[in-house]
Amino acid sequence: MWVCSGINRAPVSVSTGLCHELAALARLSLTEEEAELFAPQFERILQYLQQLQAIDVDAAAEHVPPASGRALRADEPSATLDRDAWLDGAPASRDGQICVPKFKED
Repeated sequence: MWVCSGINRAPVSVSTGLCHELAALARLSLTEEEAELFAPQFERILQYLQQLQAIDVDAAAEHVPPASGRALRADEPSATLDRDAWLDGAPASRDGQICVPKFKED
């Protein structure tokens, strides 16, 4: 049983079938050997999450980091890099724009 709600504290059991389902959700494919390798690893992760869920944090004080003492600078317009300077640093450019490899089909 795979639970994350904290209500059901049943032992965590991850089958190779569940590993294949999780892989499919991530658009991955696993061999049977990989699923057998990952199933106990997923079980240990989920068991650890159950241990964390069992901790009562209601009485714990909220942590608020102290102010650093440094004030943020004013948000005011300032000079930026010259267009030619940043285009010179790009691997490729055309018509004043940086060229990147195509990564998505139309």
